[in-house]
Amino acid sequence: MKKIFIQYDFMVFLAAYFRQAYLSIWRSYHGTPSDLSDFYRSRVEPYKVVRYLSAIPDPCISCTSIKFKRPTTSFPIRRVAYVFNSFLFKPFLNIEEYCHTIELLSQLDVVIQGKVNIPNAQLSKLVQDIFLWIDIFTIKKIKKQDLHRIKNIEHHFQNESFITTPTADYLKNINL
Repeated sequence: MKKIFIQYDFMVFLAAYFRQAYLSIWRSYHGTPSDLSDFYRSRVEPYKVVRYLSAIPDPCISCTSIKFKRPTTSFPIRRVAYVFNSFLFKPFLNIEEYCHTIELLSQLDVVIQGKVNIPNAQLSKLVQDIFLWIDIFTIKKIKKQDLHRIKNIEHHFQNESFITTPTADYLKNINL
């Protein structure tokens, strides 16, 4: 299976971005869709991340025929993979993971644009898929010290008394 190597800083940004999206969508249930759109207008919008991610591999890669299969590995096996990857580490996404990431970002962009009224069931499925992406990919592709940073990402309707990390801090070495 083809591997698409990605800059480690971008992988950390991607994990933080999906965590931000997960938290922001859950909190937007109690607000209006325009609140979420306003929040993302002042930050990095998903279409910019898709554009950056699409420029990484060969332009001949097409994601239309590739279906993502959810891994069925248990938590202990993923933990072993995390320990193994922390020693022999090269950040990459295989072609299925890459296409699934672009698909999730595209769905997130539709939600954030707010032009289409999305049913709560479909929105809940998107939140679940984002959470699974965070759970499956970050534990085996992100180093432990960066996992702690990702947990403190700023998000929509966040508690103002907590100290959070702005999205811009993850973009220092990335030119979106």
